[in-house]
Amino acid sequence: MRVADKVCLVTGGAGGIGSETARTLAREGGTVIVSDVSEAEAAAVAKEFGGSSEKLDVSDFANWRSVVDGIVAEHGRIDVLAHCAGIEGNYVNAGLETDLETWDKVIKVNLTGSFYGLKTVFPPMLKQRKGSVILVSSIVSSMATSSGVAYGASKAGLEHLARSFAIIGLRDGARVRCNSVHPGAIRTRMTAIVAEANSADPWTSRARPSFLYVMYALLLWAIPMGLIAAARPDMAKGIAEGMNAYLAGIPEPLYALFGTGYLGYTAARAWGKAKGVE
Repeated sequence: MRVADKVCLVTGGAGGIGSETARTLAREGGTVIVSDVSEAEAAAVAKEFGGSSEKLDVSDFANWRSVVDGIVAEHGRIDVLAHCAGIEGNYVNAGLETDLETWDKVIKVNLTGSFYGLKTVFPPMLKQRKGSVILVSSIVSSMATSSGVAYGASKAGLEHLARSFAIIGLRDGARVRCNSVHPGAIRTRMTAIVAEANSADPWTSRARPSFLYVMYALLLWAIPMGLIAAARPDMAKGIAEGMNAYLAGIPEPLYALFGTGYLGYTAARAWGKAKGVE
């Protein structure tokens, strides 16, 4: 029981990483408060393990204060904040096509909301001289992308916040930890891609299934390769070298054809949306 008798607040707890984090903390003995902007869904998750729930809009500082003050008043302390709440915004538009409303909303929820959380939970944690904050960032924080720049920038900012507050957490000999974690693609993201494959937008629904098939093939191929690597690493190395040699032998014109086709698709999609052509 790694968090036995610890009071744990989980944000974004209605689904995805947040709900699984809440379940794990409960299994490990924690007193878990599940929070989310969707109060009903947060309550449903909390009911699974006898926890409690709160409605929390992380972009609202007053809401943060109310929730954290209530937890401290009821339990006398707050030991863990697992901050999983966040939004992607429009991840399709290229950087220059990102509208100001999308940028402001994503930064407000993901980055400013995280700062609000730190600003509210750190004072009681410093007072009790120990605690732990986990900010869920993303692998995108260290990757350059031409789309979803608001999301990437907000997640990169979380790493800086975590490093800065980790220093603050050592003030006067206290031991308040602050870390960021950077997950890659997970199951919840895949369900969003599947939803896009069923989109009413004809361009989206035509393109996504093709990408999914490629991903399925790669995942299926990884299973036997993993087994071979475990039993016969020399054989796995030989297979990998053979695949690399095959890919290196593909004529340059084929790569150019693929690139041209993708650019053509992108241009046609943009033109179709602008003209309202299905």
